[in-house]
Amino acid sequence: SHIVDADQVRHLYLSAVDEAGVSITWRRFTYQDYLSLHQVRGFHQLAAYRDFRDSRLRPVGVGSEVRQAYVVSATHTFFPLLGVDPVVGRFFSSEDDRDGAIQTAVLSEEYWTSRFGRDPSIIGRTISIGRDIGGNEVHEIIGVAPAGFTGVELERVDIWTPILPALGRRAQGWQNWMVNIVVRVQEGVSTERLDNRATAVHRAVRAAWVEEAGADYYDPEARVFTGSIIAGRGPIPSAVSVVSRWLAALSIIVLTVACANVTNLLLVNNVRLRRELAIRASLGAGPARVAGQLLAQTVVLTVLGGVAGLVLWFVFSPMLHVAFLPTAGFTTSDLLPRVLAFAGIAVVVTSLAAAFVPAFQTRRLTDIGSLRAGARGSTTGSSRLRLTLV
Repeated sequence: SHIVDADQVRHLYLSAVDEAGVSITWRRFTYQDYLSLHQVRGFHQLAAYRDFRDSRLRPVGVGSEVRQAYVVSATHTFFPLLGVDPVVGRFFSSEDDRDGAIQTAVLSEEYWTSRFGRDPSIIGRTISIGRDIGGNEVHEIIGVAPAGFTGVELERVDIWTPILPALGRRAQGWQNWMVNIVVRVQEGVSTERLDNRATAVHRAVRAAWVEEAGADYYDPEARVFTGSIIAGRGPIPSAVSVVSRWLAALSIIVLTVACANVTNLLLVNNVRLRRELAIRASLGAGPARVAGQLLAQTVVLTVLGGVAGLVLWFVFSPMLHVAFLPTAGFTTSDLLPRVLAFAGIAVVVTSLAAAFVPAFQTRRLTDIGSLRAGARGSTTGSSRLRLTLV
């Protein structure tokens, strides 16, 4: 939702045959491929990022405390290409994204909240990030990305870092440091024409590399083509999405069972109160007065139940988050307003229903038959109730 004109942003894919004769299609290019593809006419902007599962989770030190965090490296063109603005500080510049520059970092809004308590003075502070090839590097915090922003993927990101300071001389190699490439295409240029241009540039540059470096193998029929990031994100749900749906379905089932049990208890209680309500109605108590008495009782019960539910949520929600949704980009504080709203609505609706439904029924309990039925325990009513519960 943060990407401006997302339909114009495309992933680049490479389709080729490897040395074993196996056809492969993937989104991995070398950094030199990224530089060479700037020659393609029709690519308005290009950006590269390194976002592979085997290298995203890193130890991050803040002071003396070290925790695991999801780190993604990107070129300085990444945020401008997507049209994203920081909520605090700034994003990378070309000065940050060069060999030998001081290491910098941009935090996600969720990581800024959970680790730093949304402290606006974090700009200029340093954190230590473990490298995927070993060792640690000190990074200066320069900005915070907007809430919910994860780039062009649906995976959680805690920290963004520039590519070149960490890559160094390896950027000059053709077989090191694979990256993903995204482009913003110019309006009016057909997809087929862009794919042909990108393929021609890639083949020419790779052929020159094979001749210069004496590489063992390169598929001369390799093709480069573009694919919409919207289509790429849509058909295949992320693991977080799948697990969230299962948890939501399970929650609905448990909630339905709980509501059925509470309703049954209230119905049984109303049957017990049938004679008492009939006596009150016979003595002149109107539905409003009966409703007031029942409302006081049910409000106490439902409020206590709501508070108990919130306590359980506070206790178990972090556990569920860690166990089932470790890559989800949200915290307990993010969900608190929704949880409070849901609990409040549930308490109000339950209180009113449990109070006014029996009060409405008292209008039919003023006859002697109702009193006698109440004295006998209301066999007919009990039978109907049992049938309903079954």
